[in-house]
Amino acid sequence: MKSKKLKSRDLLTKYKSVIKFYFDNGYGRTRATRHFNKTQKETVTLWVMETALRSIRKEVKLKEESEYEEEDLEILDILEHKKKIQLRKFKKQKDKTIVLLPTDPFGLWCIGDPHLDNDGCAILELMAQMKLVQESKATIYSGCVGDLNDNWIGRLGILYQNTSITAEDGWKLSKWFLSQLEWLFFVGGNHDAWANRAGINPLQWLCQQCSVKVYGEDEVRVEIQWIDDPSLEEITICARHDHKGRSWFHPTHGPNKESMLDGKGHVFISGHIHSWGYLQTEQRHGRVTHAIRVKGYKQIDSYAKKNQFYTQQHGSSCLIVINPKDTTPSRIQVFWDIEAGVQYLEYLKVKNKNITKK
Repeated sequence: MKSKKLKSRDLLTKYKSVIKFYFDNGYGRTRATRHFNKTQKETVTLWVMETALRSIRKEVKLKEESEYEEEDLEILDILEHKKKIQLRKFKKQKDKTIVLLPTDPFGLWCIGDPHLDNDGCAILELMAQMKLVQESKATIYSGCVGDLNDNWIGRLGILYQNTSITAEDGWKLSKWFLSQLEWLFFVGGNHDAWANRAGINPLQWLCQQCSVKVYGEDEVRVEIQWIDDPSLEEITICARHDHKGRSWFHPTHGPNKESMLDGKGHVFISGHIHSWGYLQTEQRHGRVTHAIRVKGYKQIDSYAKKNQFYTQQHGSSCLIVINPKDTTPSRIQVFWDIEAGVQYLEYLKVKNKNITKK
């Protein structure tokens, strides 16, 4: 014989798990009442069961709202974190890097794609030009537009069978090369990017070890200001592995197009396509710009031969001579004969010293 009918408070106290089961499985009050009275020793009325189900429904709703509030708090935390990341990233992603130099004439040896570990690299030419830079009595900085090594990956890895230099030896050459010069900038190329892994950039690490003033994975923008005369117009150099844009008429189409659109820079230099050229002009925005493409040192190139690209004999690098105090278009001059450029720079150094003495 069943006991007296339960009240809703007693039902929830003694049989809460059962009522929760009914709620979770979508039982209505009638079905729940019938099942309860059939399976339990005590009985309930239809209205008591309805009250108990409502109570459970209210608890679940409050729990869901609480979870939603917690989720909102988590989102606010995530957004706060994102704000900090944005501020840090945007600050790091500077439009330019300012470098302070004295107003004495100086040179910038702009080096095309070295491809040091390639057997087709004109290493004798590279070393001869390096020696001229190292032995000069004038100040000469260096800059490179990328592709330090081949770094063959994927299906291109088979090309290592055609070289006598291992990948390990290539990195030894790279460290030697970077340690020999005083670097203003180094920008990465597509071959350099092939060596990167998640969180690992070997070229960037090398540049840090060798005190390169400005490194950029894709582009560097260096604004040179003057320590002893801040009133002098700055010189801005924009270097990329490649400035987009091709033309049959001139290999500097890409950097010259950028110099026309940019309106802020003076020297726009790139490499990548293994051809060279130079274009100096006065733009509509008033600046005299220098669009330069350096060929690099990969003199024997199976890819060029396969695709019928003409292999040029000159223009592996150039020497940019900068005379900060000059207000004429001769303020920046580009020499494709490195020795002639060094001689001119040393002449400027002596000339300026004599003017200072007077």
